[in-house]
Amino acid sequence: MESKHINPHDRCFRMLMQNSKVATEFFTKHLPQEIKNQVSLHSLELQKESHISDDLSLQVTDLLFTADFNGELGYIYLLIEHQSKPEKLMPFRILKYMTAIMEEHLHKHQTTILPIVYPMVMYSGKEHYNYSMNLFDLFGGQKELVVNTFFKDYQLVDLSKISDEELKQLLWYGTLARAMKSVRCFKDICQMLKQLIPELRIIARRGNFSVTIQPVDGDAHLWPILNEKALQNAHILACMLRFFITFSFNLVS
Repeated sequence: MESKHINPHDRCFRMLMQNSKVATEFFTKHLPQEIKNQVSLHSLELQKESHISDDLSLQVTDLLFTADFNGELGYIYLLIEHQSKPEKLMPFRILKYMTAIMEEHLHKHQTTILPIVYPMVMYSGKEHYNYSMNLFDLFGGQKELVVNTFFKDYQLVDLSKISDEELKQLLWYGTLARAMKSVRCFKDICQMLKQLIPELRIIARRGNFSVTIQPVDGDAHLWPILNEKALQNAHILACMLRFFITFSFNLVS
């Protein structure tokens, strides 16, 4: 997004950084060697976009450069602090800005490959910058847990890999999971819901939850959940699925 408020100081700094000699010298001086080994400083191009919200535009300025990282498009993001005091939550703010840059890149280039975004902060305040620049330090006593989980592979619960026999050992979650496994097929849903009636009776007794079971054409059905005519309506089907999600939360509360 473009900044709506650009003060004269920002405009001057931005204009100077458009000069390739100024930008190249700045990054040659301040980029770590491992980054300089991967990026072509001659490919730097200052972008017009700003990712700072209006309420912070008088406190910070941001400059976004595209650059060639080993033959692929990447970004160097420079945030300039105008505040006289350092910002403790700066690592979190940087993370949000980086995510916005990545999202904009995906949309603009119609790709699913995330770009590298290297962040930098230039501070010229009066006080010593005494806050950590590490995002993990913002998590306090949970830092160790966050270090071991943040940016790691997320946990996948793949119901297709869990057998019904295993789920039958779990009354509350297992009943919901067995129903959800059949969600894509109308016949499977009907068959599964019939099989779940014993578990639902137990749940109703243990959780003081009202489940109405009524014989229809000689078979015990959930009513109106298993009314086949009603299930042909997509809205009713959605309500049925919402029922299973709802009862799973109501019963354990």
